[in-house]
Amino acid sequence: MRIGDGAIIASGAVVTSDVPPYTVVGGNPAKPVKQRYSPADVDRLLRAAWWDWPIALVTEHVRTIMSGTPAEIEAIARDHGLLG
Repeated sequence: MRIGDGAIIASGAVVTSDVPPYTVVGGNPAKPVKQRYSPADVDRLLRAAWWDWPIALVTEHVRTIMSGTPAEIEAIARDHGLLG
């Protein structure tokens, strides 16, 4: 079983199968409740993989990571040669 990057598991949920990236699941057994982003934005976030950036870059761009758009995060990764 794999829980994808950016997934949110509701309190008390029982995960019995894979959870796709950036999906909210809940219940027993856990079922998808909603997608956090469009498929294109999920792809942007997975390719940007900000959680693998050097800590100094994360610190510098923490506000964008927390509240920016996936396109803005992707642009930072691209500008620093970190886009996967």
